[in-house]
Amino acid sequence: MAPHFNRLLGLFTLLSIASASPTADANGNEIYYLANCANCDITTSGCQFYHSSSAYYPIESKSEHQETPQTTVPASFVIGWEGNIVEFAFPMGNFTVQINADGKNKVLYDLVGTATTATSKLCS
Repeated sequence: MAPHFNRLLGLFTLLSIASASPTADANGNEIYYLANCANCDITTSGCQFYHSSSAYYPIESKSEHQETPQTTVPASFVIGWEGNIVEFAFPMGNFTVQINADGKNKVLYDLVGTATTATSKLCS
């Protein structure tokens, strides 16, 4: 069952799959989201995250209006994204991401890490 993506933090690191030199197999229009999920409005006092997950959309524009992702891969715990290398096993191949330790202190839309799939380097 897919998590409720309408309750994700706005900052959830979103990595647009646009590479300077994508491979022939790379889809320059796909997108992966990283999320920490909660069962409450995150502005509510005492609201806590209960797990993390990653979601995949083969077409980026299909992620803009709370559409259900094609595939989600949940973690059984909450991930501290910054300063860690995290890998998710998607059916089409692994997605690996590393967010810099100081990533949350950067300006919105600054590049704060790297990401790769089994077939290409996505961002760096």
